Amino acid sequence: MDVWAEHNVPDYVSRGANTPNIALTKEQHNATKAVYRQWLFEKTGKKVGGKVDWKSVSPKEIHELTEKMFDAANVPRLARQEYYRAFNQYNFRE
Repeated sequence: MDVWAEHNVPDYVSRGANTPNIALTKEQHNATKAVYRQWLFEKTGKKVGGKVDWKSVSPKEIHELTEKMFDAANVPRLARQEYYRAFNQYNFRE
């Protein structure tokens, strides 16, 4: 969601000190990359290096992709809920 938020959320700081994230093992990260690369291929015809117009990716689509990546990494439901809570709190801060 980081790259999507960078292009769609005003004042979002990509990989900032207070930006919400979930720590993954190398294996979990590899699992999420496989899901992302399949999505990228479906979107651009390339599994690596495809250019995405992030402004055209809807909140629903990025949420669905995020959930597929979380599923692939076996991220627990509670951790997902906490991530989304923190993500929304960060993005709607004043």
